[in-house]
Formats: sequence, structure tokens, C-alpha cells
Amino acid sequence: MSRFLTCFTAVFLAASGVAWAASANPDDSFGVIEVGSSGIKALVVEQTPNDPEGSPMRTLKQYDPVDKNAFTVDAAASGRVSEAVKRIHQEMQDEFKLPKGHFFVVGSSGLPAEVRRVLTDTIYDEGVKMDFITPEMEARYEFQGIVPRGRYPEVVLVDIGSGNTKGGYVEKLTPELKIATFNIALGTKTYAQEINKARGDGAFRVTAEVLRKEKLIPLIAEPVQQFPGLQNSPRLYLAGGICWAMATLLHPNSVDSAWTTLTKDEIKSFCDRAMSNPRQLLTPNFDKVDAKVLDKVKDETARIGKVFNEDQLMAGAQILITFLDRIHYQEKKAIFFARRGLYAWPAGYVLEKIQAK
Repeated sequence: MSRFLTCFTAVFLAASGVAWAASANPDDSFGVIEVGSSGIKALVVEQTPNDPEGSPMRTLKQYDPVDKNAFTVDAAASGRVSEAVKRIHQEMQDEFKLPKGHFFVVGSSGLPAEVRRVLTDTIYDEGVKMDFITPEMEARYEFQGIVPRGRYPEVVLVDIGSGNTKGGYVEKLTPELKIATFNIALGTKTYAQEINKARGDGAFRVTAEVLRKEKLIPLIAEPVQQFPGLQNSPRLYLAGGICWAMATLLHPNSVDSAWTTLTKDEIKSFCDRAMSNPRQLLTPNFDKVDAKVLDKVKDETARIGKVFNEDQLMAGAQILITFLDRIHYQEKKAIFFARRGLYAWPAGYVLEKIQAK
């Protein structure tokens, strides 16, 4: 069987998740587990009252990823993912007593076809079978899970994931909400893989520049031309692993904040450094970090080095700056990294399931 990115990383969940609040009514609680191209994430949420400046879903508990236990995509790996799903579900049941029909297992859009074939019908718990979503669905769910309702008309969301790059903006608010979504079949890790395939004995950076002109720019040009809101929306929200790395390294004191404000110069500087000397980025100076968050900042920085190698940092930064240049990010009125983007689309997925009922 072919391998995905040579190695499919299954990130098992820590036994001690992060809890914010308890639901007043267990019938309002929903659990969702995401099996993605970089591992497994999970959270328990409940729907919130109509708050135009807040998220439509309140997080009751999120289960933090642990960056280890990498394995190839094979039958044994499939069984290990299944066991992890069952264990997380049991933890949810013990704490939240989820009613029947309030638990979902979903495969993200970044999973390639060969991975889906291995996981199909093997990930289940008490009759709950795994659902797979498209990039368009994931972008729509993520937009709804991140963007406050009151900001819908202003925002374009760009998520540079491990397996693809996606996002969207509101095309129409009434009489029925319509979110325009785009998807590019290259992400931080898949693009690094493409570069490594093409370079042979050549330098990664040199090959990356060739592929940027031959493949990346044409891929990005298509959605930019097709969706004018990418350029016209005044506020830019960023999500995805390379943006998490950027926000954490540039603004370590905001590690506990839902939003990190980024300037155009900061983004350009980060991408230049990532493409020229990624190793230096991974050894930051912690002298100006607030003592209250120092331990967490060190943990997050260490995680960046585990999630991405130097080639992948370079590849992700090239996607980021190339895409943002095409949507004229210098003209945006405000740019933010949405830290809750890591768990946003599973929350949006649950929201749509609730509304469908």
C-alpha cells in the first residue's frame, strides 16, 4: 500500500484535556473526534445563544494533541486509531454522559484517498461510523466555527493546513447564508513532499522557487480570480499549522489569547526568515516572554519543531506569502491569527448537525 507523506502521523490525545465549563444540561453536549492528516483531535461543545460577536459553539472541553506515535498507514495503524477513538469516546461518556446521537467521528478533507480506504469502516464506536468531509465542507464549517456572526460580511478566512489550503468568505447573508469556499490541493506537508520529489540531489530552496512559479502560483491564481471576496474582504483571519507557528514565534505572550494581531511587515519578515533560515526560527530568545506563560510558550515552541521539519516550515511559508500576495494582504484593514482554528471546523460540523435536526 502506498504511504501518505511517507508517514501518517496519528496524534493520540492526552488523557487530561483542557476544560472551560460544564454544560448545564447533558442533552446540550456534543462530542466530536477529528481524524486528520496530522493526527487526531477531539472536543466537547454545546450550542450558545445568539451572540453576534461570539462563537456559535461553546467549548466545554478540548483534548490536547500529543505529538508522538507516528506510524505508516496500514492495517495495524488503522486499529490503533480505532482504539484511540474508543478511548476518547469513553472519556467523553464518563464526564459528559453524551446522549445517543451526540457523538461524531469525522475524517478531514486533507486525508488522501489511500488513507480513507484504510480507515473506512474501521473507525467506529457503538455503531457510530466515520464520516468523511470535502474541502468545501471543511472550509464552510471552519468559517462558521471561527468567525463571529457580527463579522460575517467583513472577513475572508485562509487556512493553510498540512494537506491542503482552503478558506472562504460570506457571499450572501440573506435570505439564506451562502459561504463561498475555495480549496488548493497543496498544504505545508504535501507541498514539501512535492518539492522533495522534484529536487533529486538539488537544493530544497532552489527547487521550491522553481515549483512556486511552475505550480504554486497557477494553483493559487485560479481561486483568486474566481472568488473576488478574497481580495475585497477588509479583514483577514488566518488559521492552520504554519500560521500557528508564525503567531507563536512572533507573539509568544499571546499564546493564551483567542486572537493574535499580525502586521504586514511581521508576516513578510517571518516568511523571509522561514525560507532562508528555518533552523534559527526554532531557537527563539525567551527573554521578553512573560513569566506567567513562559512554560507554555516553551512547550508550544517545542511542538512546532515536532510538527514541522525545516523543509516543511520553508514550504508552508512559501505558500503563505505567495497566497497573501495574490489577495493583496497589504491592503487589508486588519489581520488576525485565530488560535481556536485548530478545533474550529469540528465545532462547525456539530453546529450544522444540530441545525439539521
